[in-house]
Amino acid sequence: MESNFKDWIYFKFQSLPQEVRDKFNIKSSNRIDCIRVYNPTGHKGLTFFVNNKNQLFLYKALPKSFIHTDIRRQADWTLIGKSINLTSVYSYLHAKGFGYGNPPYSKMLGSKKNKPNPLFTWKDDLYLFLYNEELTTIELIVIPNGKSLWNTYFSKLVNGDFDKIIQSMRDASKPFFDYGL
Repeated sequence: MESNFKDWIYFKFQSLPQEVRDKFNIKSSNRIDCIRVYNPTGHKGLTFFVNNKNQLFLYKALPKSFIHTDIRRQADWTLIGKSINLTSVYSYLHAKGFGYGNPPYSKMLGSKKNKPNPLFTWKDDLYLFLYNEELTTIELIVIPNGKSLWNTYFSKLVNGDFDKIIQSMRDASKPFFDYGL
């Protein structure tokens, strides 16, 4: 399993400082922008969320505002962009700062199921998250076709088994968009 880490993708999202937010006319305090990326295979799973300025950003939201499910199955928080829920983020009490999720798996989205899912091609990807308590820094690791092994990958993430791999992706990452940070 670990030998496939060479096709993993890394994104670092951050809440930008106020002066940068003002410069780029960013209003929402729930917006997080991608500042670094490592994508050795050219994976295009998040391309839909890149705007015409070549920025990649998402919004943090509480799931209860739009996801209707049993409270025992509800995520801790979600990431949304362009009116699409990229993923719900699940965690466990003992694993603060770590989460997992995956893209929507339906071909059609929306309450009337009338919007094509731009993430359908990547429906089997697994998302692993590392984040701080305030959700001002969020690291996303995409494991292509890893969804079926989410429990194993998540356990290894929490136990620190991927620390060296993640650090190597951080070190190899490049700026996604130049905010002047």
